[in-house]
Amino acid sequence: MDKTDPFNSFDELDIRVEEARLLKSGAIRSAQMVSYVILAAGLLLLVTNHWTDAVFWIVITMSMVMVTIVYAKYMAPKGITRSNVTQYLRWHLVITFITGTIWGFFAIYFTDPSAHWQVHLASFFLISITLGGMMKGAVYRAGYLALLVPALLPFGLYLVVFGTLYAKVIGFGFFVYAGFGFFMSKPMDSVINDGLVAQINKKAAQKIIDQQHEIERLNEEKIRLMASITHDMTQPLIAQRQYIDMLNAQIKDEKQLGVISKLGVVQKSQERLLEQLVEHSRFEKSEIVVAKKVFDLSLVLDKLHSEFSGSAREKDINLSLDSQKVTAFSDPLLVERIIRNFLSNAIKYTPDGGKVTLSSDSSENGIEIKISDNGPGISENDQKRIFDEYVRLDQNKHISGLGLGLSIVHKLTHLIGAEVHLKSELGKGTEIFFIHS
Repeated sequence: MDKTDPFNSFDELDIRVEEARLLKSGAIRSAQMVSYVILAAGLLLLVTNHWTDAVFWIVITMSMVMVTIVYAKYMAPKGITRSNVTQYLRWHLVITFITGTIWGFFAIYFTDPSAHWQVHLASFFLISITLGGMMKGAVYRAGYLALLVPALLPFGLYLVVFGTLYAKVIGFGFFVYAGFGFFMSKPMDSVINDGLVAQINKKAAQKIIDQQHEIERLNEEKIRLMASITHDMTQPLIAQRQYIDMLNAQIKDEKQLGVISKLGVVQKSQERLLEQLVEHSRFEKSEIVVAKKVFDLSLVLDKLHSEFSGSAREKDINLSLDSQKVTAFSDPLLVERIIRNFLSNAIKYTPDGGKVTLSSDSSENGIEIKISDNGPGISENDQKRIFDEYVRLDQNKHISGLGLGLSIVHKLTHLIGAEVHLKSELGKGTEIFFIHS
């Protein structure tokens, strides 16, 4: 089987499991059909004044019907699985073989080979009980053969050995009929298997559909939860910023102002995390709209350089800007967000006393913005997953964050038709190339 195909990733045992499940679920229906044949045979025995034979026949055959029903109900009560299917089918064959034996030997017991009507009666009911296995709807070929062989062949042999010429012909006909049943049931077995495979595939498809619906439901719940979280967090953060501004205006003590400054840094960090959650939530709901226009990219870079100069000085990082006057056609707000995130990460992860460079240039590929640092660098394996959601590198776990920033940036670059290339080596820093055609 081709294991790469989810609809063909089953084996012969899976087909046996499906067969056993159909046998188990169809036991009552099969028992009803067999019971009609049994009662019809018993009625004919009664009208021909074979009272004892009729009672014996009904008791012994209906007992096997009850055994079949009880077995199907109480064997494997929790359902058929790959672990119990072999045992279930094995005992099903045993019960079926005993049932066929009872039918065959009762026919021998009841039939006088010289009495044509008895030969006809016994033949009619043996054929009735075995004909179903060659028809559409039969489930388990091995079970059919376990019934066919002991029911037909002993009776056929009995007629050939002890019967009149007419009975011998009937007996020989049973051997022909048994062979016909054997060969006719073989192609039916293939049809049954194809039907079982189709049924397994149908169940697999339905399972995939159900899983997809569950994923969609969970995703909708996640979107609603994130929207609720971001909404509930906004007001407290605004209030924090206002109180910090009030304290800065009222307090003159240098030591206390230093503490308030640190509170402000923490508050800004929380705001950045909230912005990432809001941005991620907007992506999930497809609310971000690209508004392209012509703008001066160098002005954007100047603004960002001024914005991050303070945080760079706090870490004694040399933040340099090397840009040319470049006109771009894109969404200036989204471009600014992308560069701001890369620049923020570079300063955040570069150790004190390091260096970060922001530069821009034009090439045949388009406008290229480069953010480089001499920080710890990123391993080759981590470079493959750094743009995934909620990914935070082990070396950076001590720095606060959600692992959403680069994921959002990656989506934004695709949204505006740009590309991001990463060049990094452990211990030698990182270069990020943001290319816009």
